[in-house]
Amino acid sequence: MAVKRLIAAVSLVALVMTTLVTTAIDGSAASSSFSANPSRLHGHGELAVISRDHHLYLLGGRLTGVRKVALQDPADDPMWSHDGRWLAVTTQPTGPNDEPTTIWLVSRSGHVVRPLTPKGQQVLHATAAWSPRADRLAISYTADVTRPSGATQQLDVVDISGAATSLASAQNISGFAWAPNGRRLAVGLNHIQNPPGRWDSRLVTIPAGGGGQRTITTDNGNILVVAGWWPNGSGVLAWRDFQGSGSIAADGLPLLDISTATGHRRQLTKTMLQYPSWLATSKVKDEVALIAGGNRELTNRHKHLVVCTRTRCHSVPQPAHKVTFDPAWSLDGRLAAVRDRAVQPTAANGYFTLHYTHKVDASGGIDLVRGRRVHAVRGGGQGTAPVWGARGAMMFVRGSSLWLLNAGATTAHRLAGPLSSADAFYGFVSWQDSFAWTQAAVDSGRLGSSQVI
Repeated sequence: MAVKRLIAAVSLVALVMTTLVTTAIDGSAASSSFSANPSRLHGHGELAVISRDHHLYLLGGRLTGVRKVALQDPADDPMWSHDGRWLAVTTQPTGPNDEPTTIWLVSRSGHVVRPLTPKGQQVLHATAAWSPRADRLAISYTADVTRPSGATQQLDVVDISGAATSLASAQNISGFAWAPNGRRLAVGLNHIQNPPGRWDSRLVTIPAGGGGQRTITTDNGNILVVAGWWPNGSGVLAWRDFQGSGSIAADGLPLLDISTATGHRRQLTKTMLQYPSWLATSKVKDEVALIAGGNRELTNRHKHLVVCTRTRCHSVPQPAHKVTFDPAWSLDGRLAAVRDRAVQPTAANGYFTLHYTHKVDASGGIDLVRGRRVHAVRGGGQGTAPVWGARGAMMFVRGSSLWLLNAGATTAHRLAGPLSSADAFYGFVSWQDSFAWTQAAVDSGRLGSSQVI
């Protein structure tokens, strides 16, 4: 396969520069399958990476070489705090249920400080998001699973000392997101009516320090799933999940922009999949970019780019038999997106295996989008999951490894890999859950993963 051949064809000079760690020495080692080139990251901040075998590694900054973080259970979803001083990472034990979940606080030097999920109780399905302005996280989780009246989902805000403030509880919390200013959160709260067994859904905002909930809008029979905020904080983005059905949601849901002042709803697209990496916001442009198109299969149903202003949305033209993924805004308002061929999941292409995902990725690359026109990013061929850096550099995934393209350069350099690809679904791999970069261009609210029943 083309991508694998590209990685295998690294020159002897590059191999000498690469740190291939095979034994555990003073916490700086990695598994035999993982290699990294920390020298290439010099001047570009710090990087947290989840390897294919679910170990957490740090490189860059003050670290020399590569450091393996001492976590007992498989790791996933690293996230840096707003100032890059702290890292949160999720672990789950190996087993049929992959539970309980623990979210850990890790220092930038790689020392595990403390768990941030509640102690003394079994915590399931925990997910977290840092405040965009302070050293505290919002964490949602399921608790009281053995209680006769049933489990509840909780939402807390936890600071780095471990002190927690309870914000909300419900039968189901359908996502949460920090407002861009970090002062409040948007939360989906849902309860079942018995009878007739229908969902009552409320979209609320809650001050980050606790206090009264303010209802923005409600829905009867459906669930409002928080997707984020409009970049200037004037609205909450939410998917409308009909009947709270996971099966319906897997094939696409409408995305709404809901005014925080009036509750007015505006539909941005009729259907899209609920992948956080398929929705991006730009504060400098006050625009939202999203991937429209239904069907859970990665390349089916003409997945395409839509860009929305406060008053209108337009689709970016794309040729037949092409698909678009992973929009990403830079801090100065440039928009990149991945454009690939609509490779079909046949036996020859590996159906929905990682081989198929790589084949899709290798068929295209990263483009720059200007209005309704696009052109290829030189050096971004066969790339996916792009993330802009604060200085105009770009990090992306190519062939299960992470690559860095410096601003103005036309050749990317391999940083680390192979990355974890465990969260695959019908060809989609959530690569963004396998790395975190301190210089990543993030200018909107932090999104917590949705938990829809």
